[in-house]
Amino acid sequence: DEIQSACFDDDMKHRAFKFRFQTDKIQHVRMSTCNDFTAEEHFDSRIRVMEKSTCVVWNDTSIIDSESCGDIVFNAKEGVPYEIFVDGRLYKGGKFELKVKCQDPTKAPT
Repeated sequence: DEIQSACFDDDMKHRAFKFRFQTDKIQHVRMSTCNDFTAEEHFDSRIRVMEKSTCVVWNDTSIIDSESCGDIVFNAKEGVPYEIFVDGRLYKGGKFELKVKCQDPTKAPT
């Protein structure tokens, strides 16, 4: 599927920074590299979230608009391990700060 292949490919798996994320209850999650530190480093970052081999959500602002940061929102399932990948345009690395905010899904997102 086209969205799946845009989110994940073998190069990304080997070149991106990889993090693991898991919550003990259902959470509304926002992950973002949109902050002063990442902006000062001029790192055009993107974020991808995988559950096993399935893409949950991805963001590549270098394609979508002129911003140079990644910002994604998804609903994390209780006890499910997620893999978070952060890399730059054309798989370039750079310095970034990844902020994660979890919120009860019954409340309005902020």
